[in-house]
Amino acid sequence: MCQDLGSKDITYKDSTLTTKRLTGEIHFPFTLGVSHVLTMGAEYQHDKLDDPDGRAVYLFPGQFIRLRLTTHRH
Repeated sequence: MCQDLGSKDITYKDSTLTTKRLTGEIHFPFTLGVSHVLTMGAEYQHDKLDDPDGRAVYLFPGQFIRLRLTTHRH
């Protein structure tokens, strides 16, 4: 919910979410009495949220401070 507080000069910027993902699997077929497949895998994910307006602090109508916040999640 956005509140203007009487100022017409307030502009809002878009947030940017960047996601990087890496996955992999290796399959090892083998026989131990009967046929089997051993599967080993790994996964990596990195999310970054850049939200320039997420921390705007409104002091008085028409006056605000914009704090920069960048969030990293591993």
